[in-house]
Amino acid sequence: RDFADISIFDASGRKVIQIKEVELDAGENVIRMNWRPQNGVYFVRVSTSSQKSFTKFLVLR
Repeated sequence: RDFADISIFDASGRKVIQIKEVELDAGENVIRMNWRPQNGVYFVRVSTSSQKSFTKFLVLR
């Protein structure tokens, strides 16, 4: 197990969500949020004590 900070940014680079110290197990995890994003491109950054990951995703409704 490790703790992670998760941030989501919109296409202009503005931080729209920040979740600190989420406890994660190794492998795949699901995190539920009460967030209703607009259509568009977003980026998610996940940072742990040993790794950082940055991924782009698209929201279409």
